[in-house]
Amino acid sequence: MIKKAILSVPIAISVFLTCSCSDSNKTIADEINRDTTLVIGFLENADKKDLSALVPQNGTFGAEVYFNAGYKEGDEQYVRYTITAYPDYSDKGRYATNIVCTDPNIKFFGGNTLYDCGSLFSYLSERGFEFFFTDDYPSSETCAFKDNITVTLVHGKSIAFNYEVENRNKIQF
Repeated sequence: MIKKAILSVPIAISVFLTCSCSDSNKTIADEINRDTTLVIGFLENADKKDLSALVPQNGTFGAEVYFNAGYKEGDEQYVRYTITAYPDYSDKGRYATNIVCTDPNIKFFGGNTLYDCGSLFSYLSERGFEFFFTDDYPSSETCAFKDNITVTLVHGKSIAFNYEVENRNKIQF
């Protein structure tokens, strides 16, 4: 009886840590997706979305990549969605784990655009994200990262939301 109790404590702690990390990721994603005009929100389940208007990009393995409706190769303004399993490649599901947006009309984080990200980065700072900055104009970059989430702003050009999907079973692509 004592052996079972001793063995169950590490398992319970592991489950708690996994769930709390996942909940934290979803909370961050929910805030990024608040009042968004993205077709698929960050870490949103794509199975619940009609993707028929999006433009698929061929040639990816282990992921699906789509561009916004009406996209033509070479367009300077676009939104690119990468759909993969989440939070691990072994898990089922189709989630938007990477979004790159160069379209200044797209809204996220309560109606902000890539030209107005100050409140988003303040929010991330309050949540314990670490920051990396470069000052190489015009490609100066602000990068916020914590756990598996990275948000990168290349000033005046693009914003990217990325979740680094884990690979606990070492799947070879």
